[in-house]
Amino acid sequence: MTDIHARLKERGFRLPVPPKPNGNYLPFVRSGRQVLVAGQTSTSDGVLQYEGIVGVDLTVPQAQHAAALCALNALAIAGLACDGDFDRLRALRLTGFVRCGPDFADTPLVMDGASELLVLALGERGRHVRAAVGVAALPRRSPVEIESTFEVDE
Repeated sequence: MTDIHARLKERGFRLPVPPKPNGNYLPFVRSGRQVLVAGQTSTSDGVLQYEGIVGVDLTVPQAQHAAALCALNALAIAGLACDGDFDRLRALRLTGFVRCGPDFADTPLVMDGASELLVLALGERGRHVRAAVGVAALPRRSPVEIESTFEVDE
């Protein structure tokens, strides 16, 4: 079994306790081998680490770190669906929502923070397809929210 925790620690990250939903929804749904993870923001221990508008209140590197935190939370939740055996987990898709102004063109760069985190954590099994969408507002003034789909090997 690979040591996801060691790989993350080398880059200054740690896999968090899976965050609880902030409403009447499930943190994930498993359908067959697919795991759909609800949208995650850049919280750590229940506290939002970044807020504001990317390109106004936050730089792209700050937003990339926020996106990485979103991906960590998604990964922690997906870990519940594979009983913590991350060798069975594969990232399939990320949809990233970046709170920004109408002329902000770097949403893909922001999402690179999440994509790089998943590849760091899961290796080749972390490579995925994705979309990066600019939006006017996100929950709790979060600069980034990510929803994700994973696959679990039986």
